[in-house]
Amino acid sequence: MSKYAIHAAIVVISSVLSGYRRGGVELEQGPNPFEADHFTKEQLQQLNEDPRLTLLEGENADTEDSTAHGTVDSDRLAELVEHIKGLDTADTSLWKEDQTPKAAAYPKGTTAEEREAAWDAFVSQLDGAE
Repeated sequence: MSKYAIHAAIVVISSVLSGYRRGGVELEQGPNPFEADHFTKEQLQQLNEDPRLTLLEGENADTEDSTAHGTVDSDRLAELVEHIKGLDTADTSLWKEDQTPKAAAYPKGTTAEEREAAWDAFVSQLDGAE
């Protein structure tokens, strides 16, 4: 990823695939800059309460590298979501009691951050399909 500066009063950093909607806006994966007056108080609350998003405001909204905030490369994320789709739901050795995949169910070398982002993206796709 290339480094770049974002100058905005609010930056919403999304860990899920592009197209995710929250607070009345469609978000891209990674940083999404907005003007300070873009959101209502209710929209900001929605954004703050979503565990898949990081909200930076004021001076904290300047960043030089989107990867510094825990985003997963979109190609890698898509690959992991497809991997989850291919897991055998009947194979209890792949799933935890909370019905999320065990770390061992992912390809070797997958980080915890990647697992969490992939699961969130997978669930978001399911929610969108209903």
